[in-house]
Amino acid sequence: MDITGRTALVTGANRGLGRHLAQQLRDRGAKVYAGARNPQSVDLEGVTPIALDITDPTSVATAADATGDVSTSAPAECGLSEQASRARGPGRVPLRLPRQPR
Repeated sequence: MDITGRTALVTGANRGLGRHLAQQLRDRGAKVYAGARNPQSVDLEGVTPIALDITDPTSVATAADATGDVSTSAPAECGLSEQASRARGPGRVPLRLPRQPR
């Protein structure tokens, strides 16, 4: 999947899955905003740390204002259409993951 030139905002980018996702996006050519409650805790080079607490509406609004260049649609390889992304509004990209059998 070619994501060169795309811009992504990753929450929880200071550890675990969020950190790994931010690293992979960066390594594949995307510009990455690495969101974390404490942006100083983001230790990845080549990303832009940004303060973001997803439980705080003011923090979310501030981060959204600061990251206006984030891509709001997914590449075709993801199986998500540009039209579906637009139909849901900016920043609302539908993600349909296959259900795991129980």
